[in-house]
Amino acid sequence: MIDRLNTTPSNARPVNAPAHSVHGRRDTFAALGATVLAGIAVAGFCRPEMLAQTAHVPNPDALLLQLVAQLRTSVERFHDLCAPYYDLTEEPLVEVNAEIAQVVAINRDLRIKAANIPAHSLSGRKAKAWALLEEWGLEDAAEVPEEGDTSHLLWSLSRDVLAENA
Repeated sequence: MIDRLNTTPSNARPVNAPAHSVHGRRDTFAALGATVLAGIAVAGFCRPEMLAQTAHVPNPDALLLQLVAQLRTSVERFHDLCAPYYDLTEEPLVEVNAEIAQVVAINRDLRIKAANIPAHSLSGRKAKAWALLEEWGLEDAAEVPEEGDTSHLLWSLSRDVLAENA
């Protein structure tokens, strides 16, 4: 009988031992495993762009890009207005001439505004290069200015900028 009283189960802990020390290692690994699994689960539900966005940094060329986008739209409008008259010898209607003049004025204002904003990124420099080529009628790669002309150097530089990759 005394033998029974003095024997303790193998999983018993001493009376003054803290409760967390009995299975400390197993509990730590279980908690670590649960944390890792929770992280994997959260990452699985998130879209990649959500994980990549730590803080939204505004594009320093946002205004420049917006102006050049407006210029592209306005240039397209100009070409749409003029296209029916490219092969004709007659002048466009007075109303069409007035609208063309208005679009040309808008294009000029947009170019001036874009030229006065420094480009801070490759996308900003590409936008300005496109605007320059378009202004000089050199946006088509087949149109090459005469060598030795100032426009040839500008054309070459603009084509180089547009070909850059970041």
